Amino acid sequence: MLNPPTSFQLDRYIIISLQNYKGRIKVVEMLIYISPDFALINEFGHPIMTHQTEGVLLHKDGTVRSDGFSDMSAHSICRELGYHAAATWRTGLVYGSQQSSRDVALSKVTCSTDDWSACFSNSTSADEEMDHEEDVLLSCEYGMLLLIT
Repeated sequence: MLNPPTSFQLDRYIIISLQNYKGRIKVVEMLIYISPDFALINEFGHPIMTHQTEGVLLHKDGTVRSDGFSDMSAHSICRELGYHAAATWRTGLVYGSQQSSRDVALSKVTCSTDDWSACFSNSTSADEEMDHEEDVLLSCEYGMLLLIT
């Protein structure tokens, strides 16, 4: 069982309880970390809350460009999202309007450690012309802690 980094704030977590609707009473509680700055979304624009599922990386509702992005950048953002580490990352425009309808919000993300507070990045302005061919698509490991009671 992985422990979240100590720098996380408890108010960024939500707990969801589910019940089996087939007559069995089984409660699953999921402890999910909510980042105020980053999110991973699928092709329908829904947040991804499971591990090793690729999604478009968003920063404050805009995409993140791959300029300067590295494996360490991927690890630090996955940890900021509450995951253990990055599984994979790549670039491209594969999620259609979920990418193209958004502005590029962040570029030149460079990290020397897996701690987001030690990373450097540039915010982009809405008037900058940037295509989405270099948007970051990210997959993280160990997205939530499942407790079966």
